[in-house]
Amino acid sequence: RGVFIFVPEMERAMEEIKARLFAAEDAHKEWFEEISRTVFQHPELGDQEFFSSQYLVEEMGKAGFRVEKPYCGLETAFRCEYGGEGPTTAFLAEYDALPGYGPDGSQNGHACGHNWIAASTFAACVALKEVKDQVGFPGRIVYLGTPAEENTSRKITLIDGGRFGISTLCTRCTWGRPTG
Repeated sequence: RGVFIFVPEMERAMEEIKARLFAAEDAHKEWFEEISRTVFQHPELGDQEFFSSQYLVEEMGKAGFRVEKPYCGLETAFRCEYGGEGPTTAFLAEYDALPGYGPDGSQNGHACGHNWIAASTFAACVALKEVKDQVGFPGRIVYLGTPAEENTSRKITLIDGGRFGISTLCTRCTWGRPTG
């Protein structure tokens, strides 16, 4: 219980899964990059992410995910889901921008890379869905839209509403440097 012993067969299987995930990501990289560009080109402040949230759920619908929007009573929050019973892996999308950018400081901008975060977690969901379809493992993949991260942190609203109890694993991507 709670201890994993990696035998050579399991290690080979994990390497095969990783290769399939990377291949799925590579196959759709133009799509994922377009998602990042599109969200970047529409910088919306927290709780006003109307274009970005709608765009992201429409793209998830194209990928075969079921969409719920609005979610938890929040107009710009959403939940996109694929799969069924079993462990749930949730990926968080952030897509709000900050004020005070542009030549005179009067424009909104994605200074923290939320466009990239939304696109990278989108990519993770789509790649995992493709591998799920190929391999047939049980469980559910969730793409959870979490608006207003910069100002009101609607993740708290979602937590208070019991919406994070849905996951066996919940993650998001962020900027970083290689280590080691």
